[in-house]
Amino acid sequence: MNASSVIHDQDLLYCRPYGGLNDTLVQMEKCRNYAHDHGRALIYDTSYSGLAVAFEECFVPLPSFGPKPVAWTEGVKGQLDLIQDVCPAEVAGRIGSFRIDKRPSGKSFIHQTEIPSYFDHGRAHSEKLLVHATFGGGAIGFIFLSHVALTRQLADAVAARLIPLSGSYDAVHIRDTDMSTDLELLDVSLPDLLRDRRVLIASDNIQTRNRYSNRLSGCSEVVSVSEIPENEGKPLHKSEDRDLNYLVDLLSDLFALARAERLFITLTDMGRPSGYGMLAEMLRRHPRILENLFCLASPDLKAALFRDGNPADDPEIAIRITERAKAARAEFWAPQTELSKQFEGKCARAEAALALDNERTQRLLAESAPRD
Repeated sequence: MNASSVIHDQDLLYCRPYGGLNDTLVQMEKCRNYAHDHGRALIYDTSYSGLAVAFEECFVPLPSFGPKPVAWTEGVKGQLDLIQDVCPAEVAGRIGSFRIDKRPSGKSFIHQTEIPSYFDHGRAHSEKLLVHATFGGGAIGFIFLSHVALTRQLADAVAARLIPLSGSYDAVHIRDTDMSTDLELLDVSLPDLLRDRRVLIASDNIQTRNRYSNRLSGCSEVVSVSEIPENEGKPLHKSEDRDLNYLVDLLSDLFALARAERLFITLTDMGRPSGYGMLAEMLRRHPRILENLFCLASPDLKAALFRDGNPADDPEIAIRITERAKAARAEFWAPQTELSKQFEGKCARAEAALALDNERTQRLLAESAPRD
């Protein structure tokens, strides 16, 4: 069915995520989940998000995703602007162009109004078109990744970055732009923690990454898989030069963090780790999701990337990877105890959400299966 037919015949959900990669994936998962449950056609507009390029340039939906999203185009935008039965009603006629404001509370509102720029996901709605445009992170971004594969072009590009990193290594993620890290604490603790180890340094700030690459060079082998730009201290998702290469860098760092033997995540000045670090840790605990993301990669690259084998083909490998995933726990810097409790609480809630999602997905797939 073409886009015009879908828009004419079905109820719709327009999703416009904002923020960095984790915020983007969390909002995309919320909308995917709602659209799947309520039988709505889904339209992702990623032009304001940390994803940088269109959904279909990044992902291929797996069977568990639900109906394939409608591609966001100028033609689709024009058709949506003709719809008057919209929630929230105030954005009717300007779907692709309305602006939002983010308040100190973290909530988003239609520009210069007190009207939320999203709908209530807790109930069914009768309007033809629902609009969801907002920021907001959490721990469920990795669930979205369990329902998609990377396109072959993207999977091959990221795999080529990760393959030279094979073997044992530790990884450190240092958020140091809009959310900053106590670098003096790292100056003291990092060299002893990582002495004589192979170490990947990942940061959204090139100067911070260079600082610790230089500091550790005398005691550790420092490696990298990305080429992040100088961005004047701004978050990478606010860079003017975001394109597919930017996304390759972003995902290469993320997946390299997730494949590390030990993962160190910094506590930011907001009293919590970044969502990107949380996403890396959840993928680290669920290596099968990470592997499935590469299911469309060129066979030779996929084989080189997952040299341990396919868990589905070898029970011993499955046991070993499961045990390694259960043992995976991100490590932090002081104050550790309270942070670790908060982080593990978020992880536990994310695990519960994944279990519910798996149960719901199996039910929906069973209901849609052909019957004799």
